[in-house]
Amino acid sequence: MLKARDNAAASIGVKTEAWRRAEAVASANAHGAARHARSKQAALSRTRAAKKAAALVADRQRAVERQEQQLRSRAQDMDQRTRNLDGLGNRLREAEHKAALLAAEKADLEHRLELLERSLNNEKPPTRWTGDDLELTLT
Repeated sequence: MLKARDNAAASIGVKTEAWRRAEAVASANAHGAARHARSKQAALSRTRAAKKAAALVADRQRAVERQEQQLRSRAQDMDQRTRNLDGLGNRLREAEHKAALLAAEKADLEHRLELLERSLNNEKPPTRWTGDDLELTLT
């Protein structure tokens, strides 16, 4: 703490040891205040940057979640389409089998009709029906 004697000496241009210590303390206080303002500003800047980065990460996370949901939806759609195609394949095989049965039944009925027509016309029936002209395919 400065005394009147230190002030009087400073007024004539002489700096006492107490005066020099007071100047050093004042200078350190001024530097500390400036440093505090700069560090406060830097902390605010880092906080803003961190909030901006957090918002960017959150936006990217939402975009990834949307993409994952779209992929899950597409996978479910593909599964449903696969099941539909399997069902159509089964129906196609059943229809082919039914068509083969109907073709065999038609050939049998045509043969019977031919036999009936021959018996009505008093013709001799063929010796044996082999069914060689019938084309059946099983797939």
